[in-house]
Amino acid sequence: MCDYYNRSKILALACAVTVIIAISAHIYGQTKTTTDTKEEATPVVEGEMTPRQIEHSKLYETSGRKKKLSTSPDGTTIVVNTPWPSESGGNTHAFDHYLPEMICKSDAVVVATVKSKASQLTSDGTFIFTDYELSVEDVLKNNVSSYIQPGLEITVTRPGGVVSLTGKILSVMDRSFKPLEANKSYLLFLDYLPSTGAYKSISSEGSFEISNDQLLRLTDEEPLYKLTPSFNRPNVVNEIRVHADGCNNQGESK
Repeated sequence: MCDYYNRSKILALACAVTVIIAISAHIYGQTKTTTDTKEEATPVVEGEMTPRQIEHSKLYETSGRKKKLSTSPDGTTIVVNTPWPSESGGNTHAFDHYLPEMICKSDAVVVATVKSKASQLTSDGTFIFTDYELSVEDVLKNNVSSYIQPGLEITVTRPGGVVSLTGKILSVMDRSFKPLEANKSYLLFLDYLPSTGAYKSISSEGSFEISNDQLLRLTDEEPLYKLTPSFNRPNVVNEIRVHADGCNNQGESK
């Protein structure tokens, strides 16, 4: 009887510890050592940044991170996990339920192809972000503060990336913002950054890869909407053009 009681207490304690560890890992992310990365590492020197990179670094700095990546071993990857799934379970609406709000919140909506990228450490050395250079194929909603023409190149900054620092390959993987890949086309809902003339995604739901005219989410977060067969480039592009005109006419586009 006593042995059974003691075993039950030990089992309950083990379960509680497992839950605490799981919660900590989910909130603070995970650190692993691996050399398996598809992204090309950008050579960097800690503390050396362009004026634009210094400004973009401010978007990704937080007091919650203390450890400098330069002290990590070669092959270290910091994984930033997605938020806990909502209690509602998601998948309750069609995509067009959210589309008008996403458009009106965006300073610009474009279809663009990645030409190059450069990853960089934040100024405090605790995180990595990437600035992507993209060639604009189509402008679905234009930036009234800085007009975009098809064929123009724009810069889009995103969290995560891979750097080569003092002979070590270090990376950050943000599961809410998957990386963009060279020569692939994307549909992007963007916020304008006047201090640098660049852009960032309006949210984790603001970026889609275009593959065979299908739109693929670039986040591992729980979807807010149902993915239906109509979720393709021609249909979504047409919807965006219609709603973008409405935003501009009503003066709601920021």
